[in-house]
Amino acid sequence: MGAVVEFYIALDGSRGFPKWDFSNRNILVSAGSLWWAKRMKFVRRRIPKCRKFFLDSGGFSLLNKYGDYPFSIEDYVNLIKHYRPHYAAIMDYPCEPDINRLNLLGKDFGRIQLKEYISNKERIEQTIMHTIEILKYEKELAPTQIIPVIQGYTLQEYKYCIDRMCELGIFDRCKYVAVGSMCRRINNKELRKYIVAITDYVWTTHPDIRFHFFGLKLNALKDYVCATRIYSCDSAAWDLLPSSVDPKRKYPVGEEKYQCFLEYMKKIDNIIECHTKQKQLFNVWPVTQSYCQINKIGGGDSFGKD
Repeated sequence: MGAVVEFYIALDGSRGFPKWDFSNRNILVSAGSLWWAKRMKFVRRRIPKCRKFFLDSGGFSLLNKYGDYPFSIEDYVNLIKHYRPHYAAIMDYPCEPDINRLNLLGKDFGRIQLKEYISNKERIEQTIMHTIEILKYEKELAPTQIIPVIQGYTLQEYKYCIDRMCELGIFDRCKYVAVGSMCRRINNKELRKYIVAITDYVWTTHPDIRFHFFGLKLNALKDYVCATRIYSCDSAAWDLLPSSVDPKRKYPVGEEKYQCFLEYMKKIDNIIECHTKQKQLFNVWPVTQSYCQINKIGGGDSFGKD
């Protein structure tokens, strides 16, 4: 294990991208911010020159708005072909309790047949189905690396998803995977518990897997135990205005926006530098004593409340 290696700054492509220097930065763009709902197609925008580009499917925002993806797997594959990002996450189904689970557009939405996946077990199975389908295009999409997503909300749900991915050989094909439905967790103790438990459980059978965590809070990165298990993560929190600046406004504008970006990236750089120094001074906490075994999360068929 090492400390956080890569951080991705999440950008909104719905109105174009800021003309800043990202040449030494990694960026993540949601396919949802590139979707033009009125015309039922993706908008093609010029991606800023950057170090690495990660394309996310935009599941959280799109499913909250529509209940299902308004585009097909083939549409998404064509988007990946157009942009040729370094990494592209599969079309996953977030499992947060407050996520919309109802079809808001009716059964006939253009050529897409929208469906409803109510329980988290259904959402996990659909996530895995999309993983298998998108991986069929793996050779066509090269050199883009397809990133499967571990979904769930309770530890048992994450365990179920990991077990199913093991059964289907996904971890044998993909050595870099993402973990979803983490962005709503704000309690530091809970974040550490989930990050350690999920990584431990995968590493018991596949110790070479690297993890990307979507929308992780800054406090999780500051925690060295968490950081040693995170290969990469992303955040859009840089685009929020501190309440101390203006309690009536949530988002910065103009030069304010750029300053927020610079200040946030300075915090990230300081955290990564601190962990790098810690890594040089101390041996990283080994995985030999499984957190899963200690906390008895292995086994059982309970899915918790969906």
